[in-house]
Amino acid sequence: MPEGGPPPAAPVLEADEAHPTIEVRVVITPPTDDVDLETKLATLPPRPGVYLLRDANDKVLYVGKAKSLRSRVRSYFRGGDERAQVTFLVGRVARFETLVTANEKEALILENNLIKQYKPRYNIRLKDDKSYVSVKIDEHHEWPRLLVTRKIMRDGSRYLGPFSSAWSVRETLDTIRKIFPIRNCSDTVFRNRARPCIEYQIKRCPGPCCLPVDRVEYTRNLAESVDLLEGKNQQLVRALTTRMSAASEGLRFEEAARASVTSCAPSRRPSNASKRSLIGAATRTSSASIARAASSRSRSCSCAPESSPATRPTPSTTSSSATTRSWPPC
Repeated sequence: MPEGGPPPAAPVLEADEAHPTIEVRVVITPPTDDVDLETKLATLPPRPGVYLLRDANDKVLYVGKAKSLRSRVRSYFRGGDERAQVTFLVGRVARFETLVTANEKEALILENNLIKQYKPRYNIRLKDDKSYVSVKIDEHHEWPRLLVTRKIMRDGSRYLGPFSSAWSVRETLDTIRKIFPIRNCSDTVFRNRARPCIEYQIKRCPGPCCLPVDRVEYTRNLAESVDLLEGKNQQLVRALTTRMSAASEGLRFEEAARASVTSCAPSRRPSNASKRSLIGAATRTSSASIARAASSRSRSCSCAPESSPATRPTPSTTSSSATTRSWPPC
């Protein structure tokens, strides 16, 4: 680059059908050519991010991620990296750029997208068409569903992610389906169903393929599922806690149990203490509701005369003459 010229342009993530643009919060710190190498290395931040090594023709040779950009980039020029290809790589590097991200997960995702965009010669992995998982929501369908996919297409659907852990995504969706019943079958199976499947029997799907379903409630379940995946869990937990209390007051204990499990859903693996506290809260509410219902029922009971309270026969009253008359329980 000519001396005194403009700084190099920031790398742009060009979108295509297979790898669209991913919005990542980055801070780009391109070095200038009129500063020596030691000064460049000293100005690197000790933060997570991605670095790009370029040759004299401004072509990207290598893209890497780091927990600490300062330590990682220094290891290339001070002999800390003993990989065989590093010797050939460093000899061709003319300059480098760093992109600081908010955390390591964003650096992981940004590295994947930059490698697929530039296809550097010295990068061996992540050059294929495989990517991190995302959650697809086909909002144009009459009954949308949550689908795990690795391909993001420009088909008008809504995509959440990408997520670095496929196991965590599938585990979270499995928990969501237990609490917010939405369909899980493919479009082909959905169109050809003649009767509800096993998902309907275990109350994980309302059965919109064959049965009349309240669209408002289905849309609410889908919206709450999306809020949970987007991390908007505080308001959702408060709403579910209120719903759990209302269900316990109405003696709908299965519904209250589902709501109590949902309150643990924002964390990937809820602790035993949080489970015990939620179960204890539901039990206390349920016990109070049962006590009030039993008290109300005993006051309104008219099956026994008011003058003689209902008694039960004791083991000693075995003879017919000594048998005490007892009223059946209400």
